[in-house]
Amino acid sequence: MAKKLVIVVCIVCLVALMIQVGQGRQARQRIDRLNNANPAIQNRAIAELGTLGRRQAAPALKKFLSGDYARDTRLLTLKALGDIGDPESVAPIVPVLADPDPQIKLSAAEALGKIRDPTAIQPLAKLLNDPDAQLATIWALGNIGHTNAVSFLSGLLASPDKFVRFNALQALKKIGSGT
Repeated sequence: MAKKLVIVVCIVCLVALMIQVGQGRQARQRIDRLNNANPAIQNRAIAELGTLGRRQAAPALKKFLSGDYARDTRLLTLKALGDIGDPESVAPIVPVLADPDPQIKLSAAEALGKIRDPTAIQPLAKLLNDPDAQLATIWALGNIGHTNAVSFLSGLLASPDKFVRFNALQALKKIGSGT
C-alpha cells in the first residue's frame, strides 16, 4: 500500500513538473513574439503572457508601458503585469500613474493593486483626489492590504461623495480583515 502511494505521488510530481516546463516554454515563445513588428501579434503575446502569469515575462513587458506604444498595447501590458504580480513591476508602473489618459491611469492603479506591494501605497495615495482614478485607487489601496494605507483611506470617510465613502470603508474593512 505504501509503495503504491509513493508511486502515485511520484507520478503526480512528474506531471506537475512537465506542466511547469511546458508553461515556461510557452512563456518563452510569447516573449519572442513581443519582438514581432506586427502590433496585433505583440498584443496577443502580451495578453497570453498575462494569462500564463510567469514572472519571467515581466521584464520583457515593461517596455510597452512607454507612451511610444498604442493605447491598447499599454492597457494590455498593465493588465498583464498586474496579473503576473511581480513586485519588480511596481517601479516601471508608478510613472504611468501620471499619464494624461484617464483609462491608462486607472489601469495602472488597478495593476498596482493586483501586485499588492506596499511600496505602491505612497504613489497611489497621490491619485486619491483624481476623479478619473479615485475609485480604482481606493480599491488598489484596499487590495494591497497594508496598514500604511489606512490613514489615506480614513480621510475619505468624510467625503461628500457616497461612492467614495462606501469604497473607502470597504477597503478599510479589507485591510482590517487581512484578506
